[in-house]
Amino acid sequence: MSSDGYEAVEAHARMARAPGRVNIIGEHTDYNGGLVFPIAIDRYIYVAFSAIPERRIEVYSVDLDERDEFWLGEPLDRTQGGWHAFVRGVAWALESSGYALQGLVAALGGNIPIGAGLSSSAALEVAIALALCDPLDKKPSKLELALLCRKAENEFVGVNCGIMDQYAALFGEENSAILLDCDQVKHELVTLPPDLQVIVCDTGVRRELSASSYNDRRAECEEALQTLSRELRPLSSISRVSPEELPEVEKLLSPTLFKRVRHVVTENARVVNVAEAFAAQDLDRAGALMQESHASLRDDFEVSSRELDAMVEAATQIEGTIGSRMTGAGFGGCTVNLVRREACDEFSKRVPELYAEATGKHGSLWTCRPVAGATVVQVGDAAQ
Repeated sequence: MSSDGYEAVEAHARMARAPGRVNIIGEHTDYNGGLVFPIAIDRYIYVAFSAIPERRIEVYSVDLDERDEFWLGEPLDRTQGGWHAFVRGVAWALESSGYALQGLVAALGGNIPIGAGLSSSAALEVAIALALCDPLDKKPSKLELALLCRKAENEFVGVNCGIMDQYAALFGEENSAILLDCDQVKHELVTLPPDLQVIVCDTGVRRELSASSYNDRRAECEEALQTLSRELRPLSSISRVSPEELPEVEKLLSPTLFKRVRHVVTENARVVNVAEAFAAQDLDRAGALMQESHASLRDDFEVSSRELDAMVEAATQIEGTIGSRMTGAGFGGCTVNLVRREACDEFSKRVPELYAEATGKHGSLWTCRPVAGATVVQVGDAAQ
């Protein structure tokens, strides 16, 4: 970043802050028009920014000591990967939707682990989008912003994600999970029990989402949808398949495609049941549903890994663990665990030990809490 850019940020900067997310249940259902149950967590991407007159975007990544610069209105280079693609993609999505952006200089950083399945990419997209839109007289609504950030990731970055991550980063609320219908794109808030602690366990195994089997799974779901819409009945998504139709669906699909559909259908039912269990304060039921979800992701959707399975197994050995499952796209990353507060010390001590014994790898963990969604503040108010 130029010296003039630094001076502008220091003198006039505002701060966009967007949280990561942990999905308690409802995995690989968002892009299939299904139900999800995430929380926004107290890990963030921060973007300190200041508007400038020329239509130039200059961004410095504090954590990576890298910078990017491009001009609005000119063709954008799509060959750069990493964080550059997300910044450029959001600018492209906003401009292509009719928002005439102003230039800015910015510095970004954060404490969401990259590649851990906690949606650092969506948090980056949302934070950059808020920074770019801040000077505008007419700003997108939160829903439109979520959809535009997804467009950037789908069409510019090349990851066919659903709407959950961007939505959670914008619509999160304190002490609540988001029961989101990804087909209707609307949500209800469900208050989490106060005696419950959410603990994220990181396997230490990273994956690049765009280079993983994520897009393969989405393609399989789309192939299943096309076949069922032709052979069963017209469907807007495979989430519209009812549990009662699964025996007929099995006759129409290959074994692999049937397993993908069965996961989505049963996972949607588990999301509804978990929300009802929380409302009834039935933590044992919620935990059992989380275990069923992990088994389905492992066996039917085939997105778990040896390390994820070992981390779940370690967690379930601790008395006071309500439920444990992989979270995120899979193939590495993290598990999400619901733990009774009185068991947290034992959990934090023993789970990394058990995981290391099983895998020979070092894992880490941290507690997190549901927080409010993304916002823009003056830099001096950012810590408040």
